[in-house]
Amino acid sequence: KKNGKGKKGKKSKSGNGKDKGSVEEQKHKLFLEKLNTWLRANCGQLIEEFTNADDKGHGEVSTEKFTEGLSVLKAPLTKSELQIIIKFMTEKPIREKIDYLLFAKG
Repeated sequence: KKNGKGKKGKKSKSGNGKDKGSVEEQKHKLFLEKLNTWLRANCGQLIEEFTNADDKGHGEVSTEKFTEGLSVLKAPLTKSELQIIIKFMTEKPIREKIDYLLFAKG
């Protein structure tokens, strides 16, 4: 801390001066903004699509139906982004189906 910069003044190990954590955080933030913008614009269609695919009417669909529905709706997601969403929506608590009403809230 002699130069007054502390930890923030250190360069990354790659030597390019960019902090990898902040680059990843920025990517994550942009992804969430893109997803939330799309959800706001397509919420009604999303709920309608998944309600039609929801056999039991419990507000949940399988990961396969979730993936198919987002494809039909042309959600702006890469395969890896879709996998991240599926993991997040089925991980805690562990569940086999995705609560599309919760997803629609963003």
